[in-house]
Amino acid sequence: MRPNFKELAKSINIMSKQDLKQFLQIHKHEFLDEFLLRFYISYYFFGDDIIFNRQLDGTKFRPDVYIKNKNIIIEYDGPVHYTNNDIVLKDNIKDNIYTTMGLDIIRIPFFIEMSEHETELLFGKYIKSDLDICSTYVSGFIHKNVVLPSSFCIRGIKRYKHEMCDIFYKSIHVKNRLWSTLANKVLETGQIRKVFSIAQYYDIPLIEENIINDKFNILSKIDVEDRTKIRNNLIKEFNIFKQEVYQGIGWHTK
Repeated sequence: MRPNFKELAKSINIMSKQDLKQFLQIHKHEFLDEFLLRFYISYYFFGDDIIFNRQLDGTKFRPDVYIKNKNIIIEYDGPVHYTNNDIVLKDNIKDNIYTTMGLDIIRIPFFIEMSEHETELLFGKYIKSDLDICSTYVSGFIHKNVVLPSSFCIRGIKRYKHEMCDIFYKSIHVKNRLWSTLANKVLETGQIRKVFSIAQYYDIPLIEENIINDKFNILSKIDVEDRTKIRNNLIKEFNIFKQEVYQGIGWHTK
């Protein structure tokens, strides 16, 4: 059973760095959430002035993490930060205010884990990832009921594009992890449009490369007699999906 990290985090302030390391080594197979993140931050920024979920002076905002002496804001963004236009807009406004205050903002999407390459991409400006505690849980869209890009709102899609292109695609390892999980979801659902939003016009070449061309050999999981049929169905759907994208269908806010 998954530990209650919210409850466990109540004692985080009395833990030594070695305690934190041992804790993370034990739980590095668990997927990340706002409270498990606190243990990673407390370890990597041990000795710094770390404030969790308190109102920031001069604002009405309560960032998930504020590292005061380093002027860093860290936010863990759950699915609603991609599916709700109003919430994404509020996040954008907050980020603009944080920037004018001279703060560095690091946002961690719900589909990203604290693995080696992800940690370097997010925090490499400040720390070096510790392989002993790096998450063994794979980044991507894995859970059975995970929120997929097909459910993202327009602003969420724009955020997703920015994060992928400006941050996570800088590592081929992370890019491949993300796309392999998306390819698996297409296989599970049997439809491209159940995984991708029609507003993801910029991902058409990557959908073709990673899924239609089966870059990750996902179809090898299927019985040989069904493989050709499934592939042909995906190609047919992809051509329709691509045509709709280029015609501008579905470009309105959800």
